[in-house]
Amino acid sequence: MDSNNFTTIARIAKNGGYNTAFFGKWGLGGSWIPKKKVNWEKENGGALAYGFDYVVELPEGIQNKPYAFYENQVWMKLKEDSVLKELDAVQTGYSTSKKHLTRGGGIGDSNWDPKQAGPILVGKAVDYIKDQAESNKPFYMYYCSQAVHIPHEPPAEFNGKKIKGITPGKHGDMIYELDLQVGLLVKALKDAGLYENTLLVFTSDNGGLSFDKDMNKAGHVTSNGLNGSKGSIYEGGHRVPFFAIWPGRIKSNIVSTMPIMGARYGGYNCGIIKSATR
Repeated sequence: MDSNNFTTIARIAKNGGYNTAFFGKWGLGGSWIPKKKVNWEKENGGALAYGFDYVVELPEGIQNKPYAFYENQVWMKLKEDSVLKELDAVQTGYSTSKKHLTRGGGIGDSNWDPKQAGPILVGKAVDYIKDQAESNKPFYMYYCSQAVHIPHEPPAEFNGKKIKGITPGKHGDMIYELDLQVGLLVKALKDAGLYENTLLVFTSDNGGLSFDKDMNKAGHVTSNGLNGSKGSIYEGGHRVPFFAIWPGRIKSNIVSTMPIMGARYGGYNCGIIKSATR
């Protein structure tokens, strides 16, 4: 479904002959039209309506309803016995949150578990890379991780590595999970023989969070010493990391002072992969 004429990076890539895919938090609205009587089993919009060929989507991330995955606009059941129902704050992870305690629940998959959202998301993305490796077409993949978003519910383990309690705070634990997710995507590219011909960009759309008191007590400086944090007009609210890796094209261990601007497109910490088959 391509229902509008907006210029998006996905459409630019498609015009260049690329397959396009989106994974993770959409968060841009327009997923259900009309909004008054919603059929939660199928989206009307989302990333598929903006130039992406394949989409595994969390319409509002893990922090708001619907607490469910959608694959190409269709509700992706987490288990065979899944139903869509009202979830409570315990199941959504907000009952133990240090912030947003009033957020509560909302409609979602009856087998929803925020701790398992990461493995599901990166698993689908890795499968996509494997599938694209067998194609003769290049591909552009946009990956918006759920990891750094509230309610910050770290799993005990992720890909065989301990997560919960690995850092002084839950937000720190989830940043570690994000690192492991990116590692799995890089490994998938290498295993498929695509890494040397891939531009990998990692960036964010907001400054660091400030409300994880446990991380603050441990000496973590959320915005690298800049004044302010996420939501602030100061530099700490909008200056963010930007890393680009392209073997043979971008020299390693170099720093550029060239100012750039990135517009928000989905999740708050987004990995972007642009890859071409050999």
